[in-house]
Amino acid sequence: MARKVKLDELNLRMLAALQTQARLTSGELSELLGLSQSACLERWRKLEKCGAIRRYRTDIDLDRLTPNVRVFAEVTLEDQRPEDFKAFLDVLNACPEVVAAYRISGPFDVMVCFVCRDVKRYHELSEHLIETVPGIAKFTGHVVLGRTKSYGGYPLGDLSGLDLPPPAPAPRPAEEAPLKLDQMHLKILQCLQTEGRISNLALAERVALSPSPCLERVKRLEAHGYIGQYVTEIDLDVCLPHVYLMAEVTLESHYTSDFKRFEERVRGIPEIISCYKIAGPYDYTMDIICRDMNHFRELEDYLTGRDMALAKLRFHVVLQRMKLFSGFPLERLTGG
Repeated sequence: MARKVKLDELNLRMLAALQTQARLTSGELSELLGLSQSACLERWRKLEKCGAIRRYRTDIDLDRLTPNVRVFAEVTLEDQRPEDFKAFLDVLNACPEVVAAYRISGPFDVMVCFVCRDVKRYHELSEHLIETVPGIAKFTGHVVLGRTKSYGGYPLGDLSGLDLPPPAPAPRPAEEAPLKLDQMHLKILQCLQTEGRISNLALAERVALSPSPCLERVKRLEAHGYIGQYVTEIDLDVCLPHVYLMAEVTLESHYTSDFKRFEERVRGIPEIISCYKIAGPYDYTMDIICRDMNHFRELEDYLTGRDMALAKLRFHVVLQRMKLFSGFPLERLTGG
């Protein structure tokens, strides 16, 4: 279990600023916080050392980059023995197209998130899992139709009870026309996915390019929207008490206006950190972060109110993050 650390308001303000602006310089951050640059850097390094900051990564707009299929699979195991979960986790970790996995409370045991180049590849992987892992009793996949709300940071103000600024929204692409991508662009994106604060010089060395054209390519990827934002990955288990839940949502009616109204309201609820439209027996799946169960019940009361027009709402507590997101398998998705 992660060791909790006590963070003061300045530390939390720093995390709130860095969440979706991971490439802020120490000078820019110190100005935002009203600290000297040396004091700001000292706090920053301590947050990294204690594990409050896990790493820096880059949000890539995968749908803009390449055709892909996302599937959320609900998996039920026959037994709850630790060795069964370990065997399952070993197989998940060996599969790059499994980008995340969560142990869940409720009628199934694990939620597995796949990102594959097509449905055929997903079918191959799911069959491999079922054949390889002993004791899978049930495996149900739900294809993602669209992303309603992208991750935009944790609601640190709501979790801490402090008046913290909301995360900065992702910048809109300056140039809508598609950019002709080559293998060098893909190398840059592959590296930036999990090293969001890498310097341009280090990045250029990594991809075997001189610094000037490397920087130019990064700027073009940003301008065309392939790079959405630079994210500071915070370990909430270290920082703040919280409850992490997933929810399945079914709307009362299914006119286009009903979907649009629901999605607009979801975007305005900070506790809902992501939301996807799903094919199958329910309409949406959402990730939710609350301060505690009282906070969750307040949110539940709001979501089940008449204004939200939901026919069904089912929650699952996330018991364990079995596999953390570590980047998309770009080579497999693009055929590079």
